[in-house]
Amino acid sequence: MKKRIVVIDSGIGGLFVLREMDKIILGYDFVYMADNIHAPYGNKSKALLKKIGEEVVCGAIKKYSPEMIVIACNTLTVNAINFLRNKFKDVVFVGVEPAIKQAKIYGGNTIVLSTPSTQKNFKFLEKKINKQLQKEYHEEGVKYKSEDKIFWIADALLANKIEENFENLDVVVPYLESNLLSYKDCNIDNLVLGCTHYLALKKQLKNLFGDVSIFDGSLAVAKRAKSLLKANKENKKNNKQIKFICTNRDREYENKLKKYYNLIKNN
Repeated sequence: MKKRIVVIDSGIGGLFVLREMDKIILGYDFVYMADNIHAPYGNKSKALLKKIGEEVVCGAIKKYSPEMIVIACNTLTVNAINFLRNKFKDVVFVGVEPAIKQAKIYGGNTIVLSTPSTQKNFKFLEKKINKQLQKEYHEEGVKYKSEDKIFWIADALLANKIEENFENLDVVVPYLESNLLSYKDCNIDNLVLGCTHYLALKKQLKNLFGDVSIFDGSLAVAKRAKSLLKANKENKKNNKQIKFICTNRDREYENKLKKYYNLIKNN
């Protein structure tokens, strides 16, 4: 029997991370777990997110004995992944963080769009990234200096709107316009999607901002996960099984997860 990887998110956002992992990781089955009991995560406190993370991870370990757990949610990653690593030392954890570093290297003014609970950690995260870049540039004999601006936008409702309108995301456009159009005059070059749900809106965001580069962490997560896994050289075919579940065991929602994943995978 192949080993398992559990992918956790509050809802459908982590499906985009799963898609990238599905492309490059062989020899493992996947269990996609949507925690719709506690969704949405975006406005919850750090203490509550740790408690939720512990409960969901404990259930995943007990039922599926995974070799790896991927926290495919920015909010849960930045608030709880270190706690989870210390709590469950026998499991490898991989998380997703907003792709701010990539945007800074690319250059230009950047909007970082996230949930409120994720944004609370951004100032610390940006400071850490600046130190990394200063060190990397110094090693190349170059001084890192950036005058580009970052605009931090926290949205408590957008993830839910995506969940509710996934099959017709153009319905969300008026809401995007009401919250983001005022930034069009700020010479925005980059958008960092700090919530995996927001990857569903790439087309709508491109239409709104025009020639803008969009950054997310899904591919980086997949590559990181692959690098940490023990290679299964005997299984070279991509014949993995993917199981879709939600924490309240709503069969209709579980069927939607599978349906939405097939839509995402084929686009």
